[in-house]
Amino acid sequence: MKVPKLTSALVGTALYAPVAGLQLAHGLMGNGRKNRGSKTYRVEICPSAETEHLKAQRQYAHVFHHPGVICISPSISRLPEENRVAIILHEIGHILAGQRATEKAANAAVLEASGVEIQYHDGEGGKNLEWIAPNDIAKASRFMSTFIQKPNRNKRRNSKRAAETEYEAFHGRGPEVDTIIDTEIHEHSVLPGIGELCWLVIRYETEDGEIEDVTLKEFAGALLCMNEQRADNPQLFIQGGDQRVDLKQFEIGPPLHENETLGRMVCVAYFTTKEHLGEEGGEAEYVHVIEMPVDMAEFKEWGLHEMAKEAGLSNADYFAELEEETEGAQGPDVIYDTRNKLMLLSGGSYTLPDEGIDK
Repeated sequence: MKVPKLTSALVGTALYAPVAGLQLAHGLMGNGRKNRGSKTYRVEICPSAETEHLKAQRQYAHVFHHPGVICISPSISRLPEENRVAIILHEIGHILAGQRATEKAANAAVLEASGVEIQYHDGEGGKNLEWIAPNDIAKASRFMSTFIQKPNRNKRRNSKRAAETEYEAFHGRGPEVDTIIDTEIHEHSVLPGIGELCWLVIRYETEDGEIEDVTLKEFAGALLCMNEQRADNPQLFIQGGDQRVDLKQFEIGPPLHENETLGRMVCVAYFTTKEHLGEEGGEAEYVHVIEMPVDMAEFKEWGLHEMAKEAGLSNADYFAELEEETEGAQGPDVIYDTRNKLMLLSGGSYTLPDEGIDK
């Protein structure tokens, strides 16, 4: 899916107009009476909402996860307007009807308050997905305008002023023009899932030239995914969950770049069910070694001694076999987006055959 993004050459960051960032002013109780104190709800992109969507296609949003926030998956932006509006309306219905309200009760609350009926239709975005009639969009928008506050423009103005200040400091004069650049970027609308990410090992070189391995885990449901063109252009992705990284583990400190290279991913484990591998498949945690462990102690930390046992080999023999298989292999660089707390995998010598991740 190709998505045009407007970029300001002065500010240097993409300008978006997504659903995220909307603020909902909630001053109604479940029975439609005014609440004494109005509460403001923000609509924000949430990694957990994206994880839920990747597991169940029709899931795009939820409430009561974070106080004062309606959480949405970024994938909601790809839906038709009648679905997007219906989904947000449905979540407002849950706010109106209460935390323990059923789906039916949430829709009934919206119908009573706005006169808009939420229906369920099948479409490319999922089966049994919230939908409103196109001729109800205007009515729904008027209703939502009673909840949605105008976005705060001060942040954009402050960012522009800051950019102008930095431009002048760098050039010795103020900017003369603000150039808007329209860039077309390819984005994946769907990614095949590999499995739930369990743990991964990142190898980096210290300031003293020593090799250090850091194991990251507890990703809160993040998924390891691959691209559709894996046969010719294999690419791994980490999607959803909690991808926050303590940069001190990698001896990275201020001044931070927006993108920091952590090291190479040398081993990764994920949980899934493989039904095409016979006795070697089934429901399990699958461990893929791209580069060798530094020693036998790490060999055991990665659980490779259990794999050696299953293969009927001694640890030493299995270690030697892995050494031969991984010769010349290089794991992908792990790049960390420090602003959005996300990991990106770049390069590497791996391939993605049906059996798993190969060196």
